[in-house]
Amino acid sequence: MPRLFNDIADRDASFLWWDFPSTMTPGQSLSASVITRNEGDMQWSTAHPINLGQQDFFPGETRFISTSNWRDPIDAATAELSTYGGVFRGRPVRFDFTLIAPTTPGTYQTHWGMVHDGVTWFGPTLTVPITVVPE
Repeated sequence: MPRLFNDIADRDASFLWWDFPSTMTPGQSLSASVITRNEGDMQWSTAHPINLGQQDFFPGETRFISTSNWRDPIDAATAELSTYGGVFRGRPVRFDFTLIAPTTPGTYQTHWGMVHDGVTWFGPTLTVPITVVPE
């Protein structure tokens, strides 16, 4: 739902840059990074917990992040939440996280998106293929 003073959605985002490994070996852990920008009217803050997560609701989706940590929260220090009180529209945020390859070789389509915890997924979906090759 847009705010009263403009027609921009409260929750929206865009992906500016990403760095995922294209190949991994079974069980291997590698780093990945995504830079996303707040395109909505609502600020991203601890009061409105916004995270990057793997969208494992796609048919056949295999997790590349642990079940207990399926999303990557905003780093309050690097996003300067204490200085600005939140990430306002137009500001970018970088997410750095660890991927863990499944044990079965194959090519996997992973899907990533922004999520307002306990409320909704929003913005575009980033689809990244990752091939797990036998050792």
